[in-house]
Amino acid sequence: MITGKFTDPRDLGIDYPEIEIPTPFLIDDNMIIKPDNILDPSSIKIYRGPNIGPPPENTALTDKIEGVVSIKAWR
Repeated sequence: MITGKFTDPRDLGIDYPEIEIPTPFLIDDNMIIKPDNILDPSSIKIYRGPNIGPPPENTALTDKIEGVVSIKAWR
């Protein structure tokens, strides 16, 4: 349901499906090669080709994000 703002569906008074999250999660990270010294990040070397530069530096997000949202819907 679109109400013009982000709305928790539990507050709309309509039925929604109950979803249970399983307690055990299987994390298979056998295909990941971990660095020898993960406690010292400065010792990790990242290899890039000549056409790939370092990613840009980011700043932390603020506590509040404002903006205009536009939506086009048809039936």
